[in-house]
Amino acid sequence: MLLPVGIQIKTALLLVLACCVDAQSFEVASIRLHTDRVTQIGVNNSGPRVRMFAMTVANLAGYAYNLKSYEISGGPGWAAADRYDIEAKAEGEGVPDAAQIRLMIQELLTGRFQMKFHREMREIPVYALVIGKSGPKFKESAPDAQQLLRMSGAAQVTQIVVTKGGMEQLARQFSNSNGVDRPVIDRTGLTGTYDYKLSWALDVSSALPDSPEAVSIFTALQEQLGLKLEATKAPVEFLVIDSAERPSEN
Repeated sequence: MLLPVGIQIKTALLLVLACCVDAQSFEVASIRLHTDRVTQIGVNNSGPRVRMFAMTVANLAGYAYNLKSYEISGGPGWAAADRYDIEAKAEGEGVPDAAQIRLMIQELLTGRFQMKFHREMREIPVYALVIGKSGPKFKESAPDAQQLLRMSGAAQVTQIVVTKGGMEQLARQFSNSNGVDRPVIDRTGLTGTYDYKLSWALDVSSALPDSPEAVSIFTALQEQLGLKLEATKAPVEFLVIDSAERPSEN
C-alpha cells in the first residue's frame, strides 16, 4: 500500500535521522593505560581518526558533555587518577565535527567504561567576573583578527596574551586555577571578542619585589583589565558519576 507523499517524506526523514543518531559512535577504539610522563592532555582528530591523550574518565566526561572540571563529581577514585591514551576511528571516511566527536565520546564512556551518571543542581561558592567602576580597559578585536591564546611565565610572573577572546573564555581560564580558588562565572554582560594582556604572580609573597607585575590575579584583573572577581554563591549543575568500570585494553 502506498502512503501519501507527505507521510512518505516524513517517514524518510525519520529513517535518516535514526541513521545519523545510530552512527554517532566510533567504528573502532583502542584504549591503553597511559604509563609515561604526561606531556600533553587533550583530543585531536585527523580525518576520521580521533586521538585522546592522557585523559582520565573525568577529563573525557568534561570534553564529551562540554563541562568545566568543577562541574563533574563522584565516581571511583581511579576515574580521576588513571589516564588513558585512546585511538579511535569514526565510521566512514568523512571528517567528524566537534559535536559529533563529543557524541562519540559519550557513547565510548557508557559503552567501554560503563559510566553511569545523573545531573543535579548545587549552590556553591563562586566568583562572579564583573566590570569594575572605571569600565573595561581593553578593546574589541578587529573583524579579521585571528584567535590566539598564548601563556608564558618568567621570573615568577605569569602572562597571557589573548586575541579575539570572549569573557566566558576568560572566566574559564581562572575557574579553580591560575591563582583562583573557586569557579568563576562570567557576569560582565560583554558578549563580543576582545584583545588583552594580563600579567600576575601565582605566589605574590615569593615574587621578586622589584617586579611591578608581581601582583595577585585579583589585583591584576582590576588594574590591567578593569574587571573584578566578587565572592558570591550560585547554583551550578553538576554531572555526578555514579559508577564506572575500567575498560579492557585492546
